[in-house]
Amino acid sequence: MGRDTRSRRFVPVLVATCGVVVLLGSAAIAGGAQSPSSDSRTSFPGIPSATGVFAACYDVLTYRVRLVRADEGCERDVERRASWNRTGPPGPRGERGAAGERGAAGARGPAGAAGAAGATGAPGPQGSQGATSAQGAQGAQGDPGPAGPAGAVGPAGATGPAGAAGPAGPAGPAGAAGAAGPAGPAGPAGLPGATGSVGPAGPAGPAGPAGATGSVGPAGPAGAAGAAGPAGPAGATGPAGPAGATGPTGATGPAGAAGPTGPAGPTASQRVTGAATSAANAGRNVLTTATATCPAGTVLLGGGGQITTTATQKERAVLVSSYASGATTWTAIGVVAVAALGAGNTMTVTAQAVCTT
Repeated sequence: MGRDTRSRRFVPVLVATCGVVVLLGSAAIAGGAQSPSSDSRTSFPGIPSATGVFAACYDVLTYRVRLVRADEGCERDVERRASWNRTGPPGPRGERGAAGERGAAGARGPAGAAGAAGATGAPGPQGSQGATSAQGAQGAQGDPGPAGPAGAVGPAGATGPAGAAGPAGPAGPAGAAGAAGPAGPAGPAGLPGATGSVGPAGPAGPAGPAGATGSVGPAGPAGAAGAAGPAGPAGATGPAGPAGATGPTGATGPAGAAGPTGPAGPTASQRVTGAATSAANAGRNVLTTATATCPAGTVLLGGGGQITTTATQKERAVLVSSYASGATTWTAIGVVAVAALGAGNTMTVTAQAVCTT
């Protein structure tokens, strides 16, 4: 793609995001420009980065701004970096509001399970033995007969008094706690705390994406017209006729001889080109010159120049001169305008001469 030498003009860019507005104009970058040696890159790629940082590079000569990834650098010689955060840090915490009123007590839980039974008390003292009944009279001894019936059992003795009660057993384990009662109503909200002071502005985030390429400017003025061919020499003036005597008009003198025919003007034209290519990754201000020379027997009528580059950023190569450097030669000169062309990239300058016979 060819480029011309017309001047370019960039319109100030307004970048706004998430409450932070940065005006990028023709003289300064709001948000804090940084020196070529500073570097606000982060380890988080993307636009913005994972931490909400935006980054931009702006050209110190043309003030053109381009948005870059947060981990991408700028052209060291001609660009400066600016960055800003999506939001500033939070202000200090407000004062705590007053405590709400205490809620009503919950309902009493159910009674715990009964404790285990206490140990059995010691037995009381034994009661006294009852009186022995009187023995019956002995009968006369006769023949041994069957044994007599046994004597009746005497009445039982009175029951002794009950023994003292044993000590109480240990208390059983406490029952499970009852369910908590419902929460009391919330107390009134405390008064809002004082507004914290505004935190310092976060670092500038990455620049917005580069704006669309401006429209092509008006065509440059046409080159000067070639010199006109030399005029043919004037024919010799015929001799003046003799002055007639006063009176009747004398006869007309003979016509003078016709002058010689002048040389013919241009009859055909042709375009001649000449190209030159720079070294790979040529540095800033490196010039590349191309010439186009008319073939023998022709003269230069006009010409022009064109520049192309394999670099992605075409503005790195600029046509700076295009002129007639001789009667039959046209010269065009290109220069690397920004940093370097980049690894493996070249620029080609083509001179074009319009020649005529």
